[in-house]
Amino acid sequence: MGKPYLPKSFIKTEEMIDSTISYLVQCKQYNWIGKKEFILKLKSKLNEAKKSLISDDTTTCFNHIICFQNEINKTYKDSLNTDPRFVTIEGWKFLYWNAQYIIDRFTTPTQKKE
Repeated sequence: MGKPYLPKSFIKTEEMIDSTISYLVQCKQYNWIGKKEFILKLKSKLNEAKKSLISDDTTTCFNHIICFQNEINKTYKDSLNTDPRFVTIEGWKFLYWNAQYIIDRFTTPTQKKE
């Protein structure tokens, strides 16, 4: 199992953020991610990213997505954490890679905002 399929180029970055928010909720329902406060914090990062994107502040949007991705990665890798936060491999694959696809939109010259 590798990366999820790359989103089609016609899908707007804002839609990709919305999809990632939806995936976050679905991962919670499948118990692939846990702790309510942690999930709310992640959702807030995505909403702030979307708000920044709509305001044409792509740098702040990019930074929020990086923070989201780092939190997912750090929590997934920290199996010795006594905090009830967790991300399973399935949740990590959905959330980490979808964040990466959004990040790639900002680092690919032909697809800045769309």
